[in-house]
Amino acid sequence: MAQRGQVRLRVRQEILQLPHFSVAELVQRTGLREASIRTEVTRLKRLGWIEAEPEEDRPARRGAPTLRYRLVPGARAWLAQSLAPFTRLAGLPFPLDPALVAPRVRVIGLGGTGTHALTQMRRRFPLPAELIAAGTNAHEVLTAEADHHLVLGSEWTEGYGLGGDVSLGRRIAASCHETLAGAVAGADMVILLAGLGGGTGTALAPYLAGLARDAGALTIGIVTLPFSFEGQRRRLSAEEGLAGLRGSAHCVLALPNDMLLQEGLSLTAAQSLRRMEERLARLAAGLAASVLGHGLFPLDLAGLRAVLGTAGLPQLLFAEGTGARRAEEVCAQLRRAGERNGLRRQFARALCLVEGPADLALAELREIASHMEAMLAPAAPFAIGAWTSADPEAPLWAALVGIAEAPAPRTAEDASAIPFFLTGDTLE
Repeated sequence: MAQRGQVRLRVRQEILQLPHFSVAELVQRTGLREASIRTEVTRLKRLGWIEAEPEEDRPARRGAPTLRYRLVPGARAWLAQSLAPFTRLAGLPFPLDPALVAPRVRVIGLGGTGTHALTQMRRRFPLPAELIAAGTNAHEVLTAEADHHLVLGSEWTEGYGLGGDVSLGRRIAASCHETLAGAVAGADMVILLAGLGGGTGTALAPYLAGLARDAGALTIGIVTLPFSFEGQRRRLSAEEGLAGLRGSAHCVLALPNDMLLQEGLSLTAAQSLRRMEERLARLAAGLAASVLGHGLFPLDLAGLRAVLGTAGLPQLLFAEGTGARRAEEVCAQLRRAGERNGLRRQFARALCLVEGPADLALAELREIASHMEAMLAPAAPFAIGAWTSADPEAPLWAALVGIAEAPAPRTAEDASAIPFFLTGDTLE
């Protein structure tokens, strides 16, 4: 089977030689699988490089019309130029496509919360990451803005969801093993977005994380926990799902919904929930942008794996600031968050993510990074990923993922305490 990069290169070479083409013609000229060519044609169409020919331009044919495509004006010269710098590796009979060596990042949204966050990521953070919406509720999955849509277990649920039945969700995950394994196959990093406490995210997230990790991908879960007023059943279900996810993924970032109640903002219920979905999307986009070279200080995948890919219970601090003293405000929020959490040790390693408007200054990055570095043990690994937003009114936002070598023993008081990032001192 041809590698994805080879398919991409071969299809583009043929398109340059044709005034118009169909998928069947490309299959005949290249000898590649029709499914692979359709995937690449769909991708080129989404990128705006090709378009379907108008009806009046299509040659008359008997039977059902064959959909034909052509390059949009100006795309031919650009595409030819993009193929020109491909180099040849010694001993390889084909040109090297950069797609073969670029990190392959997949973000998978599970259930309602995960698919909604996936849509927010696509709208607000355009990145060359592959987005996959998956779940048991057909409407939630198919209305998500993603590259691929997986409706699972419809023979049991008829596409209406699990209704919180975690045991059924586990049976569906096992029955869809090949589909889920294919969703993570070949990826270098897999980010899972889900809400825990219901059926789909609670059951599928740990299962999918295990598949991704076994496939060799750096696996990161970013999940929400239910409101305290949603009842003991959802809380216990979320705790069980979180424990399973932590046992399967390399790193899990959990954001309790109760943090929305602590912020005291004048938002409607819908606005508050959308705010949480945006937080999931921003964290996922920050991790993806860091390794895809879309940041001011891009990370490589090995550096991110060194920080997040080993055992440890991560702690998440985040803050945002606006105005002339926005960096100072961010540092103050992070400091108060650390004090409320009663940090008794310095982090053994940490990841710093910073997003700001286009006028983000180097001095502001230095101030935030220096403040975060003070929370680390001497010479501890410290990775920084920073990028700017297309929105000129965007606030300065920072997140610190700190990991100690081993989690501190939990006490009864710890179990009942509100985590530090739920307080109003760490507003996003």
